[in-house]
Amino acid sequence: MPLFFFSLFACFFVILSSPSFFPIIENDSFSYINNESIRLSLYPYLIDLFEENLKRVIYFQIIVFSISIASITLALKKKKICLTLILIYLFFILANIYYTSFTKTILTESLFISFINFSVAVIIIYKDTKFKNILSILLGLFLGLIISLRHEALIVALLISCMFIYFEIARNSKRIIIFFLTLLIIPIFEINKFYSENITRDSVIEKSIKGKIFMLSGFEDFDYSKLSFIQQSYIDESIASSKRINRFLNQIKNPYLRNNLYSDYEVVAQYQLNEFTNNKSENDIYTREFKKNLLIDIVKSNPMIFIKLSFYHYLTLWMPGGKQIFLGKSITKNKSEIPFDKLLQKSSGDIKSFRSYYLLLGLVFFQTLMIFSIISMVFIIINLFSKRFVEDIYFSCFTLIIHTHLLTISFLNIGSPRYLMPVYSLILICLILAIDRYLMKNK
Repeated sequence: MPLFFFSLFACFFVILSSPSFFPIIENDSFSYINNESIRLSLYPYLIDLFEENLKRVIYFQIIVFSISIASITLALKKKKICLTLILIYLFFILANIYYTSFTKTILTESLFISFINFSVAVIIIYKDTKFKNILSILLGLFLGLIISLRHEALIVALLISCMFIYFEIARNSKRIIIFFLTLLIIPIFEINKFYSENITRDSVIEKSIKGKIFMLSGFEDFDYSKLSFIQQSYIDESIASSKRINRFLNQIKNPYLRNNLYSDYEVVAQYQLNEFTNNKSENDIYTREFKKNLLIDIVKSNPMIFIKLSFYHYLTLWMPGGKQIFLGKSITKNKSEIPFDKLLQKSSGDIKSFRSYYLLLGLVFFQTLMIFSIISMVFIIINLFSKRFVEDIYFSCFTLIIHTHLLTISFLNIGSPRYLMPVYSLILICLILAIDRYLMKNK
């Protein structure tokens, strides 16, 4: 318990005293404050509980996050990981200011990250604990909370649920039933809360689809000859802008800058597509179903382009600060103008700048984590159906969760370190487990 309280107070006071990358109010914050129909209603409900006192929401987020990290340190201790490695884990959590900054802004990320951490702590302890009945209920509640906070939580919740079923399938089927019943409590509450205030649920998926179509149409080898006339007409409205952007991106040799800009321009297209079109207004005939079918047809005709764009997004997840570090130098060196630079600035939001050497150090650190994690994933795939997978079930499953989450984001959305942060703690845990195993073998 001393480790738990040390971690708890260390997190709380370090986060309070550290700077933040974000302001309290971000571009997306208003959609939660106003409980817009594109958002799940649990986080807006929390804001209402605090009577829209945003400072109280921030303090609540910091406290919950601190407890979640302390819970993981306790879980690692229960797993007999050496204290030095646990403190290294805690150091890298608190040294990542970008990660802890989400506690200080009105976005779902902080609670999303926190309840993933709680779920991970429970599943680490669960296998060897005597308190399975209580922990199975807690795990169900935590997974229900993350599902009710963000749509992409389904992947993480599904895979952690599979771990729980694996531990219980031959022992106690009743506990599995109770787990799933508990898991449904919060999502059912969220659905009832949402439809008590909204008639229909909208989605940000439509925006993602628009961004994908726009960016894919700008690739040099993009082929839309097999599409229908009306589909071609939709693409023709913005293809000139997309081609211009892609020509600019192809001139950039620095992959850290280029990949970040691919994601940034896709975000611009998601929210400001009208600025790229010839008529500056979206035609009503282009329905949500039309755009969905168009993207499917584009992917069928241009699968390699879609994979290429998704690969850029995957790499961008591991490249924090790439644009901030290299954009100015690249523009000065190549004497080139940034296409639609005002739209880029508008979509980026107000992210506070830090010294370039700090950002560069962070970039090197995350590139190291990427190499480690990809190599780990390769070994996991090789050993997927062997005894080695089960021998270190935590390392294997956590690695699968990390990359399944990241690949899903890369293919369905854009690449941003923001989407890596929910599994950042898991990545560190895998690194700690790997080092601990190596040290045990060489004792």
